[in-house]
Amino acid sequence: MTENSNILGRVLRVLLYWVTAIALVIIPTFVHAQPPIQPTAADTPTLFLPSVITKSDAEQSPEETPEPGDRLSAEERMMIVESVETRVNELLPPVGTPIEERNFLDEVDQLGDELLTIPGVLATFVSTPTLTVQVVMEDGLSISIVNNRPVEPPLSPEAAQIAAEHFVAQNVAPHAVPGSKRAVVANFDGGDAVAAAVRAILSDAGYEVLGLGASLSDMQNYTNLGMLYLDTHGVQYQHFSIEPGSQTLSSGHFVYGLQTSTQVRLSTMESYSSLLNNGEVVLSLGEEETGRTVKFAITEKFIANYWSFDKAITIIHSCYGGAAPFKPGATCKGGRCFSPGDPGVLDPSALRTAMLARGADAVISFDSLTNPDYARPSILFLLDRLLGSNDVQPVGNPPLRPFPLDEVRAEMGRQNLLSFHKPNSTLFGFEFGGNTVNLTFDTRDAKAGLVPTIERVTVLDDPIQAEGELDIKGNFSTEQGTVTISGVPATIKSWNATSIVVNTPFNGQGAAGELIVQGPGQIESNAVPLTLWRGIFELQYIPGQGSLEAAANLDLHFRADLHKSRQTLNGTPIVDSQEVYLYAHEGSRVIASGIYVDPDDGHTMTYSGGSAIHEMSSHLVDMLAQLGAQSAANRPAQELEDGIAGGLVTLDPARGRARFCLTSQGGYHEIHGSGGGVSIPFMGMLVLTPGLADSTWGLLACFDTTLRGNYTIAGGERTVQLGEGARFRVKWSEFAPVAPPTDETPG
Repeated sequence: MTENSNILGRVLRVLLYWVTAIALVIIPTFVHAQPPIQPTAADTPTLFLPSVITKSDAEQSPEETPEPGDRLSAEERMMIVESVETRVNELLPPVGTPIEERNFLDEVDQLGDELLTIPGVLATFVSTPTLTVQVVMEDGLSISIVNNRPVEPPLSPEAAQIAAEHFVAQNVAPHAVPGSKRAVVANFDGGDAVAAAVRAILSDAGYEVLGLGASLSDMQNYTNLGMLYLDTHGVQYQHFSIEPGSQTLSSGHFVYGLQTSTQVRLSTMESYSSLLNNGEVVLSLGEEETGRTVKFAITEKFIANYWSFDKAITIIHSCYGGAAPFKPGATCKGGRCFSPGDPGVLDPSALRTAMLARGADAVISFDSLTNPDYARPSILFLLDRLLGSNDVQPVGNPPLRPFPLDEVRAEMGRQNLLSFHKPNSTLFGFEFGGNTVNLTFDTRDAKAGLVPTIERVTVLDDPIQAEGELDIKGNFSTEQGTVTISGVPATIKSWNATSIVVNTPFNGQGAAGELIVQGPGQIESNAVPLTLWRGIFELQYIPGQGSLEAAANLDLHFRADLHKSRQTLNGTPIVDSQEVYLYAHEGSRVIASGIYVDPDDGHTMTYSGGSAIHEMSSHLVDMLAQLGAQSAANRPAQELEDGIAGGLVTLDPARGRARFCLTSQGGYHEIHGSGGGVSIPFMGMLVLTPGLADSTWGLLACFDTTLRGNYTIAGGERTVQLGEGARFRVKWSEFAPVAPPTDETPG
């Protein structure tokens, strides 16, 4: 009998849970007889909600704030606050009650009735769509009770630390912030796990995450921020006052607020009385781990007076924070309700606009009832791609670099991360009811970013200049920062949001290595390896007569960026063929020697002379490339004795090819007998000797070789036999790269 009773009891409890879950889905439809919340777009959701009982437009404009009646003293207000807290905690289920065992619609309706019995309460307003109750005191001051976000089990300090360490451990190289590196990550009443992950990823990216929380005093110090993540209750609040003589309510405009963690007590009521009276803060009650107490909530006026940003991206995770203007339907309870009419409009965008006005470049919000557990994938993906951490849905070959907001937002659309479903309840793994939540984006700059990002570096070196030159393409801050190569600062020649031109040494420290852009916050961007190659070209002519020999030894080097990079976040990583000028290093020379005595007539021929070879200008290289090969034999000899060499190298990693196209204007003397001699230019010999070069480009002789997968350029040799023992040989060494890209170079 007892066993059967227990079985019957369990069955009845299961049925009760199912009935409760189904009721959460069905009851709102019958109660409101209205369409559900239907966002028209992620950016401009339109909410179809019932009207509130209020005065007519002729009597009261929604934008006007009525003059308050006689204010209650701080002590009188505090007595009402404490009574409301006590009654709410008595009427609502204990904190932590499973969501499937609660009926939020019944709860707010019951609160609206029961709180009217508290002395000093004039009326209550019950809004079932937003699951809030507003309690109006006798002087018009209100308390907004938020009953739409039950508390989640908190992370223990140990679990929060493990979550943070786990997230940090997955991150790759640190990156940077354009603007300020100061960041705030604050959450109140849940969201510990998401906040821990956000805090970890920002710290790993080089942000200085401040030790500020969600208290009112801490929020007064949200200044000069480069990033803000705030997770708290969104507060619907309407201003009221008492019409003189009639003791009936007079409605004022709605405001949208964000709840703080600061409790309303007599001391804080007195400390923040000016903020309260000025409308910078309002009163709000929400469910939290330690119970339900009345807190201060900040409005757009508070933000305008206290917050400041340095081109920051902010994420505000709160219910309805990203909603378009809407009429938050409510039912007035109590004997002092005013006549029906247009309730006015709740416009959360005013708070977002205030943040933009205070220097934020972008505000990301959520347009409906939301929950951090369901928002987590969208939040972490957004930050991951903005920072280039590449931990969330990681992409390889190569890893992703940071991308600006417009690219990340587009990719989130492709990944279906611009919206998510938040259920009302979960039972046996099944979700019931709920609503769609859209992420909304308010921006001053669609290209806003959390870090500067380098897409590509183009080498513009002209060997005859005192320094090399680089053009860095990407997305940067508008204010000038710094550029370093292997830690050595480069000289900034020009700087704008998409291009930076710098001067650097051709060789030695600062010529090659990791190139990093730092914004004004001096936190590093993705690192791009600037690679340098150096090797030797030997030119040797042996006429096969006596000991005659002429040789040129060219010590050449050059630089290029060969890392794979994506132009768009979902694009294919590519590296275009690069063409850069060769630089003749000190020590390059032409040397000729030897003698030949003709056995028939005794005449002698001597090779002598030579010179040091210096760098050739890019302008001259370009000019020689445009000249016809036949011009080599016709150029005056004296112009070829200046001792310069140069050319171009083409690097094509996609095909594994490299091509050297070079010339040398260093010559040597060929002396006959005791008479005068002639100058012999190597340039003409390189171009005109049949079969020596793989191809010619004007007066440049070109030699093809292999660019290996490790970016080493293979050595090679070309020899042409000219008959009677004469030969011309070109030989080049392997060109080993300094600071080449790797498979882990973000792009």
